[in-house]
Amino acid sequence: SFRIITSTKKIVWIEATVFPFKIQNQKPQYVVISCKERINPHYREHVLTDVENIARIGGWEWYTEDNSFFCTNEIFNICEIEPYALSGEEAIEYFPENVRELLLQAAKKASENFDPFQLELPFVTAKNNQIWIRIIGKPVRNKYKVYKVTGTLQNITKEKQTEIELEKAKRTAEEAARAQEVFLSTMSHEIRTPMNAVIGITHLLLNDNPLEQQLSS
Repeated sequence: SFRIITSTKKIVWIEATVFPFKIQNQKPQYVVISCKERINPHYREHVLTDVENIARIGGWEWYTEDNSFFCTNEIFNICEIEPYALSGEEAIEYFPENVRELLLQAAKKASENFDPFQLELPFVTAKNNQIWIRIIGKPVRNKYKVYKVTGTLQNITKEKQTEIELEKAKRTAEEAARAQEVFLSTMSHEIRTPMNAVIGITHLLLNDNPLEQQLSS
């Protein structure tokens, strides 16, 4: 691939394919070159980087055969570290111990059973900031087996905090509704008991030939 500048000062990327032409059992006499315009090979990379920065979603790949691990710059931003050759074992260390096994089991099922996964887990950055992340993994296989698991990592702390606050508000409302129900039930009982007595006494008096002054009072 190479680029040219047209007469209108436009930069165009060209992909050339060379086909040698020869007569049987002889050296090639000449070659045929096929050219076609193609997208700038660096364009997709820039677009993906821009999308990653806007969405704040990092990408990663784990190769099962040699246990190698690769990730994009956004992963380092989430971890709050400078980019370097981060290994899979080091990446796991950012998860609290009580959830590491859950992640490892998901990765194992992906590599062995071709099961994709999506998890929302607590995460502790290099600066000891406690956040929530969403990790998605998708196994990729060749003809015979899974050779890598690829996926994304996203900081969802704000989303998770909103979810927790909504759940807390829901529980508070439910508790208030239960307390109101108990209060109304109690008050109904407390009011009904003396009212029954008053109604009963009034009924007895009316059936017992009451005096005129008793009726008026």
